[in-house]
Amino acid sequence: MPKITYTAAKGLVQEAGSGVVIESDSVFFSTSPFFTVQTLSTTGAITAPGVYVITSSTGGAKTITLPSVSAFPGANFVFRIASANAHILTGSSVDQAPVFTGRELSATGAHSAKVGSKLAFTSVIGQSVVLVSDGLRYCVVGGSGSVNFSESLPA
Repeated sequence: MPKITYTAAKGLVQEAGSGVVIESDSVFFSTSPFFTVQTLSTTGAITAPGVYVITSSTGGAKTITLPSVSAFPGANFVFRIASANAHILTGSSVDQAPVFTGRELSATGAHSAKVGSKLAFTSVIGQSVVLVSDGLRYCVVGGSGSVNFSESLPA
């Protein structure tokens, strides 16, 4: 990939190297980059990073399988619960367990380091979790409410 540099005087300049460099005092976007919120209402797999709302129109907890953790290193996955079910996130069958790592979020304030092969929400509407793939595991970097690591091992 060639290096592309933008300067106010020259515009776009392509040269040897790699990357994109913007040499300007300010950068403006006509729209903000964002993910469209996608609703998941059945057990199944997702294939890409994004923002997801998990709900259950038919009742019962849904299990959502994430893509292989190595497929999207650096990518964000955001999940929010919209039904009072104990929904579960799990890793791809091609990944070695455990695929989740981070601090177990607890309503009591006890946040202990954990790893696990599944991430389970409690049955409370509005809970959320933000995951970032580091290429080896999905790292819990934020959220609200309580999530529990299941089939967990000491961190």
